[in-house]
Formats: sequence, structure tokens, C-alpha cells
Amino acid sequence: PIVLILLLLASLSSFCASNPIQDSFHQCLSANTVSLTQLPNIFFTPNNTSFTPLLNSTAQNLRCIASYAAKPELIFTPLHETHIQAAVVCAKKLGIQLRVRSGGHDYEGMSYTSVMDPPYVVIDLAKLRGINVDVQDGSVWVEAGATIGELYYRVAEKSKTHGVPAGLCTSLGVGGHITGGAYGSLMRKYGLGADNALDAKIIDANGRILDRKAMGEDVFWAIRGGGGGSFGVIVSWKLKLVPVPETVTVFNVPRTLEQGATKILYKWQQVADKLDENLFIRVLIQSSNIPNTTQKTVTTTYNALFLGDVNTLQGIMKESFPELGLTKEDLFEMSWLESVLFIAGYPKSVPTTVLLAGKPAFLNYFKAKSDFVTTPIPEAGLEGIWQRFLEEEIPMMIWNPYGGMMGRIAESSIPFPHRKGILFKIQYVTSWMSPEKEAMDKHVEWMRELYDYMGEYVSVSPRQTYVNYRDLDIGMNDKNGDDTSVVNASSWGTRYFKDNFNRLVKIKTEFDPDNFFKHEQSIPVLPHKSKLQKFQRTKPHGDKKKKKGGKTKKGRKNTQILTMAYFSRFLVLLFLLTSLSPLCSSNPFQDSFHQCLSANTDSLTQLPNIFFTPNTTAFTPLLNSTAQNLRCIAPYAAKPELILTPLHESHIQTAVVCAKKLGIQLRFRSGGHDYEGISYTSVMDLPYVVIDLAKLRGIDVDVEDGSVWVQAGATIGELYYRVAE
Repeated sequence: PIVLILLLLASLSSFCASNPIQDSFHQCLSANTVSLTQLPNIFFTPNNTSFTPLLNSTAQNLRCIASYAAKPELIFTPLHETHIQAAVVCAKKLGIQLRVRSGGHDYEGMSYTSVMDPPYVVIDLAKLRGINVDVQDGSVWVEAGATIGELYYRVAEKSKTHGVPAGLCTSLGVGGHITGGAYGSLMRKYGLGADNALDAKIIDANGRILDRKAMGEDVFWAIRGGGGGSFGVIVSWKLKLVPVPETVTVFNVPRTLEQGATKILYKWQQVADKLDENLFIRVLIQSSNIPNTTQKTVTTTYNALFLGDVNTLQGIMKESFPELGLTKEDLFEMSWLESVLFIAGYPKSVPTTVLLAGKPAFLNYFKAKSDFVTTPIPEAGLEGIWQRFLEEEIPMMIWNPYGGMMGRIAESSIPFPHRKGILFKIQYVTSWMSPEKEAMDKHVEWMRELYDYMGEYVSVSPRQTYVNYRDLDIGMNDKNGDDTSVVNASSWGTRYFKDNFNRLVKIKTEFDPDNFFKHEQSIPVLPHKSKLQKFQRTKPHGDKKKKKGGKTKKGRKNTQILTMAYFSRFLVLLFLLTSLSPLCSSNPFQDSFHQCLSANTDSLTQLPNIFFTPNTTAFTPLLNSTAQNLRCIAPYAAKPELILTPLHESHIQTAVVCAKKLGIQLRFRSGGHDYEGISYTSVMDLPYVVIDLAKLRGIDVDVEDGSVWVQAGATIGELYYRVAE
């Protein structure tokens, strides 16, 4: 009987493993371009060991790759423009939704996950990151998969006196970043990245590569600030180089509530948009501990770039914003490229080559929102913010000043409409480290309550929001994938684009009438056009059904016969599989360890949350989470039988006792920086278990004793910070 079952299983394996979407897409790609000889290296399905590491590789928001988040049917990593063309043609032919990822910074993860019903495929542009700087022409062509940090670095290689007005976060992918506007520390002097876009290459729904001339001025207008994923796949941008001084000045000045932060911030609101346009001062607002106590406070940090020298900046601050109490010791002169790292929060000792890493400095689970402010928030309103901040674990707000060039560019110049009259933009963020959905629900609810509280202090009619800080709370397209009415879509469309939304809809309807490029908040098409196109597509199919002896009827009959045969076969084998499944899924190694842990401590009631096997969706993200050397988590590297993430010392005690009893090897990981990965992988033959100490990171500083107790899972950075507190 076992032999028979194995034979039946073998015959069923290819049938069960086969996925119509994956197979059809693979076949279509192979047939539609001659350059896809490398298809096995750029086509990844969930059965491929590289799939999850690739999906997670540039996902900025861990919430969007959590176990409860949707996953794509496959990931495609094109090496050439022709690969993207083939992917678009095939997806449209097969009726498959596409998601396009350049840097993975979409706040709702819409470039690689989905909350809509239709299955989808991700085109990951990470391998398309060419940069061509032309100083004489005053421009740079940059491919969509390159990061802002790489772009800045390559420009500085060619010229110390040129920069690009774009983002503050150096791991942003250029492709999607520019489509939403792209603000940064040069915005008050030169405007947004999208304001300085000179040309672009886009692949439309028919697979054509179009530059500015070929796509037309309407479409070129729409893609500069109209949000990504609505009009086509951005392949590359041509951006304007702008002059910057060889030496600039920066400062980072913190002020707590105990140091008068409320009054200083109230003054900042009145002057930030009116300061010299060469000066950009943003405010980072976070909760913190009062030094040498456990009492929480709020810290406001003034993070600034000045396109000039120290002496000039001191004069401006003394005249316009003396309340900050800036001193010469607070000021640092450096190159513009070095200022990019400073503004992004890197220590001054970090070399600029880190910009070439193309990866975010840290990852967490987060929810974000945004607002635009037209009238200073009174001190009483600020006090209400502080009260709510002290109730949350890791809250943050970033206030970015407007004025200068931003106030001189017309609202309709590009789709990004937040211009004259805006004092500053608020970004709200709350982050957490637990992968559990309950944790997400708790923190998201806090964010929504804060957002509701802020309603009376921000813009109205509409309450404006920044499209690059996507927020599905404000509305989304039909979940089932059908075309959404323009009226419904305006609930979020007017908040992102104001009156420009209507023009975006018209351009979308003309350029992509089938609404092929769609996602949760893509620009909708006008209804009459959509229905007309749908009717024209379905009518020929209806005619074919009437032809006697035609291929359609014959094909349908053959398909029915095959389907019945496979279905009967499937039912028999499914019964066998059901009876066999407990035998196949059981792992004596994992079961013994689990049972021993449960029996040897009373504190392991949370075992499901700290015990992860390869069958657990959180296993691979957890294994990869602090692995410093990607070589050690490559497909060919050994993986542990399970990972245990203790919450208490008693958990470790139990794990050691059980491992010794059962003869199991243990590996201990605190930070994952072992150069050979010995804390989480192995080149020895014996199976092993990883005890990951990341949840044990308590720090107790005793200044009087001249010492500090620090748990093994804490990082050196956390240790330094807590001591300095």
C-alpha cells in the first residue's frame, strides 16, 4: 500500500505543484522575447527558496510582509527594458494584476502586497539601477531601481557643486519616489524632484517604451506627482542637476518639554516657511525618557541644512529664530553629499560610501499618515499632542517646512498641489516590533485617534494628504478589482491632488482606457469609456460561440473531458493525501523539543509566539531579520530546525536543559553580526536550533555605581543611547 501511495503521490506532485497563473505567465514570457534565456534566474515562485528573501529584501514596512499580508503569485526581476515589456504584454493578455517595486518604500506596501482580491505578480526593478550623470548638460538619467542615495553619490563623484532636489531617506527607489512628488532638504530652494524632472521612459499597457515626446505632455504631467502604478511602468527618469555650495552647514538641536519645547515649536511654526530659502529646518518629534529617571517626556529635534557658511547662518538665526538658542558649537560645515547622511540621521563618522548599500538602516512595523498645516497650531493644541504621545510606545512626527520655491510654483504645475499657503507638512508615524496582528491593531488604532484629534488644526476642504505617504484609511478602489467610480475615488483623490484629480482621471482614461494599471488607490477611468472598451472586447468572443464546428466549441468539450478526468483523479489522491498528511508533516526533532519545553517551565504559555519552525510563515523573515551577511542566509546555506525567541531567562534555561537532554546542538544569536553566520547557520552535519535573543534587550544604567547591566539582545547603539540619556 505504501508503494502504491508513493507512486500516486509522485504522479500527483506535478499536477498539484502546477499553478496556472505561474505556468501561463512563464510560457508567455518565454514566447514574447528572445532575451529571456536567463528566465530561471529572474522568475521566482513561492516554491523557490529565493522567493521569500527576495520579497522581503526591500520591504520597508514589516507590516506589509507579515504572515497576515497577501503574497504575490510570483516575482519577476527584469534585467532589461525588454523584459518589462514582455511582462506587461503577458500580464494584460492573461488578465493578471501587476505591482511594480523600485525601492519598496510604499507605506502601505502596494508595490509588493495587496488587499484586493485578484491575484497579482510583482515586477521588482532592483536590478535596473544604472545612473548616467552629464554635468555639461546639467542632467542625470537614472533607472527606476536605483536608490536616492546611489543617485546622490554618483552625482557627487562627477561634481562637488551639483546636487539633485529629492528625498531625505537614502534607500528610496527613484522610480516610485519621483511619481509622488519627492521632497527633500533642497525643496525650499529648488522645489520637488518631480518639479525638476526633464524626461522619463515609461512602458504603457501595450508594452511600448515611450519618452516624453512619445507619451505627450499630458502623460508627462501626470506621472510627475500623480502617484505610481496608474499609468505604466517607469523605467527611468531624467532629472535636472542644481547648483549647491562646495561647503554647506548643518545642525541638530534637541529641545525637551522641560527646556521649553512647546513655546519654541510654536515660534518655529510662525517663521519656518518665511526663513531664507537656502535654509531648511525640519522638526523631529519623539517621546523619550528624562535623563536618570523612568519618566517620559517629548523631545523636539531641529534638523537643518543651510546652503552657505556658518557665519551667514548664525546671522539668519539670530535675526529670525533666536528662540532656538543656536550656538556656534551646534554648527558643522561639510560637503553637500555628507549633509545627506547627516540629515538622514547617520553619525558624522559614517563614510558616504554607505549610500551605495541601497538598503534602509533599520526596519520595523509601522503605520503612517500625513497632514498639511496652513495656520500655526496653538500651544494648547500642542499640549494635546504631547499627552497622546506619552501614551504610545514609539510615536514620531516629522514637520517639514514649506515656503520659498514651494510657494512660487502653481498648484496645477504638476499633480502635486500642496503649494502656496502651506506652512509645513506633518508626517505621523507609530512603529512597533511585534509581528502579531493584535499589536498592529493596537498601534493603528492609536494612530487613527491622533489623526482624528489633529483634524481641527490642519487643512480642510479637502484635508490634504501626501500621496507618497499612502494611507488606505482614507479610501480605496473596489476590493474585487472592478473599475471604481470617479465619485468614490475622489474621497482620497482630491485629498492627494485637489483639483488636479479631475485632470488625472481624464488623462488616465485616454492613456489606459482598459484600466490595466490599477491598485488600491490608482487613478480610476471614466465609466462610459471603460464600459465601451469592455463591450468591444467581449463581442467577438460572443460571435465565435455561434459558429458551428468552430474551435471554441470543440476546445470547450475537450476541456470539460480533461477537467472531469483530472477531478476524479484528484479526489482519489486527495483522500490518500489526507490520510498520509499527519505522517508527512510530523517532525520528531521539533516535536520532542516542543514537548520538552512545555513540560519544563510554567512560563512558556506564550510558546506559539516564540517557537518558530520552517512551516511557520514568520520563520524565514525572523531568520533573516538580523542576518548581517546575506551569504549566510542564501539558498545553499543550512537552516535551523527551529528558532526560539525567549522572553525571559527561564526560557533559555529550559532550552538548554532540553537541548542537552535530547542531544541537540544550539546556536545563540544576539545581533547576527558573526562574519561566518555561526550564530544562525552551520556547516556541520548535525541539525541545530537557534536561540534568538532579540527580545531580551533591557538596559539598566547606574551612574552612581559607574556601571550598566545590558541584556544580550540589545545593540551597541541602544546601549550608547541609554547611557547618554
